Amino acid sequence: LFAQAFDPAKLALAGEPAAIAAPVAFSQNEQALAAVSDEGTLVYREGTRGTFSSLVLLDRKGLGVKVIRDRELFAGFALSHDGKRLAFAFNATGQGATDLWVQDLERNLSSRLTFEEGGENRPVWSRDDRYLYYDSDRANDGTIYRRSSDGTGSAEEVGTTATGIWPLAASGDGGWLAVGTVGSATDMDILRYELATKVLTPLVATPFLDEDPAVSPDDRLLAYASEQSGRWEVYVQPLGGERGRWQISSEGGQRPRWRADGRELFFLARPDRLMAVDVSPGEVPTFSAAHEIFREPMESFDAMPDGQHFVALRSGDADGNRPLTLVTNWPQRQPK
Repeated sequence: LFAQAFDPAKLALAGEPAAIAAPVAFSQNEQALAAVSDEGTLVYREGTRGTFSSLVLLDRKGLGVKVIRDRELFAGFALSHDGKRLAFAFNATGQGATDLWVQDLERNLSSRLTFEEGGENRPVWSRDDRYLYYDSDRANDGTIYRRSSDGTGSAEEVGTTATGIWPLAASGDGGWLAVGTVGSATDMDILRYELATKVLTPLVATPFLDEDPAVSPDDRLLAYASEQSGRWEVYVQPLGGERGRWQISSEGGQRPRWRADGRELFFLARPDRLMAVDVSPGEVPTFSAAHEIFREPMESFDAMPDGQHFVALRSGDADGNRPLTLVTNWPQRQPK
């Protein structure tokens, strides 16, 4: 992907913009760091094809305990429920596509899990950690597969739709997945996918972006992030009975994660803050005000079962410090 950048000094000399092909930087999950407004203003960060990141283990104070994987092109990752293994997707040098790997955190050993054609991403552990669900782009924008987390056996296709679905969370009873999809009228939604019947039903389907679902350990609550208020905030809603909703964050929030006992909910908030909310379970759960745990620049995170340690994805590339370039009237200024 290239943006058309222009040298202002050459405008006065030639009377016409001199186009310079500038490569646009990409985040670690292959999202282009560029945006165009409705008025045709382009903003982008120039850089390399991918941004290197590191997976690190942090304690409750935000102090680094150890580096798990250093300076690689990571996509999604997820901790097993026992906290002993880390599944992650990354694009190895010369590999050409994203594959899933599993790292044994106690032995510090990793093994590749997928070898099929196409890219695999978004690992989701079954609640007993026996299986990993993930999506593949070999056929469309998302076909869900499952395979044994120890690498034995072959991949089992779980399901897809015409537009594609991808796994985001698994229920404790093993009967369904919370999946993501893009609806024609409702943008990005969160659906419930029954594994036995392959039936899809909406969980969160607003005209806005809804993502990052996290199912509580007792399967009673769904935490998620939505931009329906005009910015990303974290919400919780019941999974059974009458529908309700509680707003958890008040100053923005994304990527909610439950502690293993369900009594604490973590999420990310700007600027670079890991937040926590105390949860009191019950017929009508209650939530404390969100409080900051620590500040640390990270793209994403997952929580260890006891909530005292966290795996964080930190940018390890100088691209993140490069300034943004703003180009006005971009459609009109492109060379013919």
